[in-house]
Amino acid sequence: EPSAPSTSTATSTSTRSAEVFDLIDRRKYSSALVLISNRDVEEWGEAFPNSVLANATIDRLFEQAHTVVFRGKSYRLKGRITTRGVDSTSQNT
Repeated sequence: EPSAPSTSTATSTSTRSAEVFDLIDRRKYSSALVLISNRDVEEWGEAFPNSVLANATIDRLFEQAHTVVFRGKSYRLKGRITTRGVDSTSQNT
């Protein structure tokens, strides 16, 4: 039978989420912040256990944001040839 998540994990996640919110809230008018994500903004709320905190954090991020969205193939994979899911540029020793 699967076990329930431990309280310490949930508390840790809640604490980290609150710290992220506090950081963004403190810096929103005083410092620049560059945030890079490989997830759509719609998925960001899933990283927070508390939906109110998630919405507040995202609101503060986008309040005065300039967004740039890149679509297409990953630049990190440019020049790599993959065969059957194996990266041929990796060195086998």
